[in-house]
Amino acid sequence: MGIQDLQTFLENEGAGVDLFRIARCHAGGFRLVLDAEGCLDRLYGGYFSDWACGGQWARCVQFLTTLAQSLAENQVALCVAFNGSHPTPPALPQHWIQTQAMYRQRVNSVLRHIVTKGTPPPKVWWVPPTGLHSCLRTVLRYLNIPVMVSSDDHGQEVVGLCREKAYAGLVGCSGEYLVFQPPRYFSSSQLKLTYRSSLETKEYMVHDLPKLLDLPQDRLCLFAALLGGTILSEQSLTDFYKRLGINLKKQQVPPEGLIKTIGQFVRDLPSSDIDGACIEIFGDLNDLRAAKLKQAVQYYLNGTKDGFLKYKTASGRRPKNNKKNQKPDMSPQSTSMDLDTSKLATESSENEQKGLEDYKLATANASMNADFSIEDHCHELTHGVTAMSLQSGDEEMLRPQSKPTHNRERSTTKEPSNH
Repeated sequence: MGIQDLQTFLENEGAGVDLFRIARCHAGGFRLVLDAEGCLDRLYGGYFSDWACGGQWARCVQFLTTLAQSLAENQVALCVAFNGSHPTPPALPQHWIQTQAMYRQRVNSVLRHIVTKGTPPPKVWWVPPTGLHSCLRTVLRYLNIPVMVSSDDHGQEVVGLCREKAYAGLVGCSGEYLVFQPPRYFSSSQLKLTYRSSLETKEYMVHDLPKLLDLPQDRLCLFAALLGGTILSEQSLTDFYKRLGINLKKQQVPPEGLIKTIGQFVRDLPSSDIDGACIEIFGDLNDLRAAKLKQAVQYYLNGTKDGFLKYKTASGRRPKNNKKNQKPDMSPQSTSMDLDTSKLATESSENEQKGLEDYKLATANASMNADFSIEDHCHELTHGVTAMSLQSGDEEMLRPQSKPTHNRERSTTKEPSNH
């Protein structure tokens, strides 16, 4: 369950497209952001029967080279985004724990299959080889394909990059991107480079999502938050699901039924006010889950076209202080509460003032020493020139005067005698 059920629900709604054919309709080329986390097996080069040996890196490099050549020939520019962020409070690493448990189960199944049958494992048990991220980043940079690594929140940074750099679309497989509604959204799990010189995938009409769910546009983020995610998990919404007739423990709820049930509840709310929705869901605004629900709704709003510029990192952005109209408070009644605690102790104003005075003193001493050294050099140069001039004058007076003599050479020629 969770927001990923929305992606599963829309798998049948996507239309097959060829990215190379779409690029031919764009005069300046087709620029896309590719979320690598949803297509690691595709970037690895597809399925190889001996992938369980530890990674076929030569084939991986060969496939990426072919992909880069095809992209350049068809004027498709990709920026590949890798996930370098980690879950931060209040988000819990539940997704990471579930992913690692799934990989562990697959590895056990692969080893059991090899021991018992002695044949290559099936495709459904594919696990990314160790070091795949590092290998892909290195090869892509070598092939001059731009690479981006997120640092705080992967989904927000990827969709922010797509909007800020005016990319034509996003290629991914996360349910969050459906709520963010990028300019165009393609499936990364269905990405396939064929021998017919085509790059095939599916395109989802994300702007028709409210119409498909029969929801107003301003309630789409609330609907996504009630599906569960990293901020407000499905376990926190167990009581709410029971009221809707959904039992997570006894049965596996299909994505279609879950989405229709929650969509009906959001549609029947009297208004789109978040406080009213929190009271309707949890019964009290003082409930801790109400604050998480508001945070989850704001998270999805920050990824939309109108709200992506308001996104802040987990550490927050420091506001810029206006120092022109700011006057220092020199009153003796100021307490420790007025002090700026955002800096270290060695970065206080007293140390800054003392450091500035020491710097001025050292600069003044250095300039004075430089002036003295220049004057000494000038005096030495003057004495040297004077001594040279006096010595040359004495030599001129002691030299004897001699009159120049001019020797004229006379040439004699013999005239031929006439016989």
